[in-house]
Amino acid sequence: MEEKLVDRLIQVGLRTINGHHRQQFERFGVEVIEAHRCNGPLKLDLETPVYISMDLDALDPAHAPASPSGNRAASPPAR
Repeated sequence: MEEKLVDRLIQVGLRTINGHHRQQFERFGVEVIEAHRCNGPLKLDLETPVYISMDLDALDPAHAPASPSGNRAASPPAR
């Protein structure tokens, strides 16, 4: 982001965000969808190129066994 190699960044499934993170998100225009907002289908405007970073901890290991969290309350992959 600092080198302006990406026009748009969306981070999905973040569970822990501190003040420094929020400052960086605002500074670089990062769009953040926190894990608690991933309860239903996500609707994103993807008409322009976008880089999506998804925290695998947001996935339920019952549906994605390689996810590291063990978070049984996480979302299934269809969301």
